[in-house]
Amino acid sequence: MVRKIQLHPQPFQQGQDSIWQDPYIARQMLQQHLDPDGEGASRNHEFIQESVTWLTQHFPAKSFAQVLDLGCGPGLYTSPLARFGYQVSGIDFSKISIDYARQQALEQKLTINYQLGNYLTMLEEGIDQKYQLILLIYCDIGVFSPRQRRELLQACLKHLQVGGSLVFDSFTPEKYRGFIPKSVWKYEPAGGFWSATDCLHLSVQQEVVPGETYLDQHDLLDSDGHLQKEFLIWETVTTPEKMKKELVEIGFSQVDFYANVAGHPYSANSETVAFVATKGGAD
Repeated sequence: MVRKIQLHPQPFQQGQDSIWQDPYIARQMLQQHLDPDGEGASRNHEFIQESVTWLTQHFPAKSFAQVLDLGCGPGLYTSPLARFGYQVSGIDFSKISIDYARQQALEQKLTINYQLGNYLTMLEEGIDQKYQLILLIYCDIGVFSPRQRRELLQACLKHLQVGGSLVFDSFTPEKYRGFIPKSVWKYEPAGGFWSATDCLHLSVQQEVVPGETYLDQHDLLDSDGHLQKEFLIWETVTTPEKMKKELVEIGFSQVDFYANVAGHPYSANSETVAFVATKGGAD
């Protein structure tokens, strides 16, 4: 079957390949996670330390001991939280990242329950436990369609104990202020970020739903011009008002928001917004 470049993918259409599961690119993503100054796969490590400090102060281990980190990567949040005395679990789609996280936990003598898989599917079908704190950090929620996002938030609510909180962040429309669509062809030498062999790289950034949903598309072609890999990376932005309304409709009893997961005050020019959604009532 000949693979063809998709010029106009439908909103939230899945790409033919995944950066988290591609054997070569997943390893590059792990290196970006581990770069202390990088922002490609995780926040820089200085910010992560600040964020962990805020989390431990805002959600002390004596009251929020059971923690689940969705999209935990190589354990940049789970490891320090475990050292602070939390009982931590982490789920991630990347085998390379999970293997690294497990090895680090072993070497540091940390007890952390890591699982490989799709956290949306696992929350809906494969997990019975309830947690006092669920984390979804670095704007991962933006990759989901509206239906998937709502299913994920509902699943998180289901898996929270009463009084527990979901903490997650999202990009805001401010990130794309003055956005200009781009389409660029580029030669990628072997051993770069995208490919172990020489390839031709088509990079396309476009606005799919005006002011709301954006697509970062990458197509890799071999020397004969045949499409080898296709990555479709979706991002939906939100505002505090819009997301707070959705969270309340789903059933969260209280929703607070900040500029980021380090607890900085939100302002109109913030490119990110972080939410603390709390479960009230009774199970």
